[in-house]
Amino acid sequence: MKGVKTVALSWTPSGVPISVDILRNGVKVVIATANDGSYSESLGKGSGTYTYQVCHAGTATCSNTVTVGF
Repeated sequence: MKGVKTVALSWTPSGVPISVDILRNGVKVVIATANDGSYSESLGKGSGTYTYQVCHAGTATCSNTVTVGF
């Protein structure tokens, strides 16, 4: 769709944990998804700045924050 912003995250899965949570702006947007090394989402049209982290499911053990801006 024209003008729709999409974020695509990728990481190297280690096999442990088998599930991860995805946080956007400090809020879980995906809970306990497979640790397969990728995640994408469409954010609609417009502009904004978003921060993302990949965390071991159900814990506070998270990746560094990545900032995406449109």
